[in-house]
Amino acid sequence: MKPNEFLEQIVSKIQISPQKQKHIKNAVRKIFEKFREHVPDCYNYRFCGGFKRYTSIKNYFDVDVYFIGHYQENNLLNYFKNRLIELEKSYKPFKIARKPPYFHAIPGIFNNDIELDCLAAINLEKGYYKIPENQKIIIINPELDEKKLSDLNQRNDGRATKLIRLLKKWNAINKKPFKSYQLEAMTYKIFGNRHINALDKGMKNFFLLGIDFLKKGMQIYDSVDKHPILKGVNRKKVIKLMNNSVILMQQNKWTKIYPTI
Repeated sequence: MKPNEFLEQIVSKIQISPQKQKHIKNAVRKIFEKFREHVPDCYNYRFCGGFKRYTSIKNYFDVDVYFIGHYQENNLLNYFKNRLIELEKSYKPFKIARKPPYFHAIPGIFNNDIELDCLAAINLEKGYYKIPENQKIIIINPELDEKKLSDLNQRNDGRATKLIRLLKKWNAINKKPFKSYQLEAMTYKIFGNRHINALDKGMKNFFLLGIDFLKKGMQIYDSVDKHPILKGVNRKKVIKLMNNSVILMQQNKWTKIYPTI
């Protein structure tokens, strides 16, 4: 089997089924409806992150949900946490997944089945939101990353989403040296002016150019609040893992890279 055909098979095996996506959407809708009973200021919700962009994969997907409301900015994270505690007490299917501290999102679980990151969000204009970050408020715009991926997919016949799924599976196999959004940000950076002609070539380019990027100490900055996206990455460890995978790619040993599929 040719490498590209093998990788296409991997993508088909790891993608989340339409039935699962529908199940998740229904669960979040139920949580929102119950949450709104406790917090009338919450008037809407929005999916963000990999689930919204369809880059999530089986057994490794984070469902980011913004609970949008007319909240007070002061002490927003604690306020939101307390409202979720009230929801947990009154709505048995929903549980807070772990104890504090919380710095950004509050992890929840629905029916011991669906994990989600819950965030309070204040809607601004043109796709911008205010969300808590520690005890501060930051401004973000999830539509910008959604547009980046959409544009990259249009130029590459949908291969950008497939490539990101493959990278997330590689990340999971290697004990997650990257956070999901870091992988996606690197993909946009590396292929901003390049084509993904095939999945195997895309993987090789990502790893070779990514290694060079990390070795040179280069950084990617958020387009809204300018925070360094690759902060916290153990570059030495990641470069070693990526180098090992490049060697396997060059030897055409793709089953060694994806041994558990």
